[in-house]
Amino acid sequence: MGLLYLFELPLILFGIYKLLFDDFDKKTKLIIFAWFLIAPIPASITSGVPHAVRTLNFLPTFQIFSAIGIIYALAFIRENKFRLFKINALKLIALGYILFAVFNFIYYLDQYFIQLNYYDSADWQYGYKQAVDESLKLQGNYKKIVVSNNGAMDQSYIFFLFYLKYPPLKYQKTQENNSANIAQILSFDKYEFRSIDWSKDPLSNNKDNQ
Repeated sequence: MGLLYLFELPLILFGIYKLLFDDFDKKTKLIIFAWFLIAPIPASITSGVPHAVRTLNFLPTFQIFSAIGIIYALAFIRENKFRLFKINALKLIALGYILFAVFNFIYYLDQYFIQLNYYDSADWQYGYKQAVDESLKLQGNYKKIVVSNNGAMDQSYIFFLFYLKYPPLKYQKTQENNSANIAQILSFDKYEFRSIDWSKDPLSNNKDNQ
């Protein structure tokens, strides 16, 4: 499931076409198309693209194109009457399109509220707060606490900083000599965030490492 509905595709393409070649104000065209073309530039210089959040500034250009497409499509249907067996063929096509849109929306609801919860529950990041609460109970017994930053635990240090209410200025001072690479070993106080080597780490003295 993409970020846009499949039924929106023809509307967006039609909207772009009408905005380009119809009698719209030149300044309006320039603003919308400049927005659309400039929007992905900031995200393009980051890692992990394409990224939905980092390209959020695309909005609402897609909705503008789609809205223009809807307006002109409805106007076209009203102005033209192509009959097939005494039935307005355009209205019949429009009805089929609406039914497809409804199906597309129902499919999205199933994917988001049912399938996603089952197949991608780890990506909802449930359990971080509980892990932090548990570490707080146990931290007095250990000199170092190692937290995985792989898989569903990616960038786990962010959640520990948040739930521990760790002072941002204090954390920034501890990271002054670190590189900008987010894949580095991150640490603060007795917490260390890295890949866990299960062949070696469990052999550490349990009073030195958790």
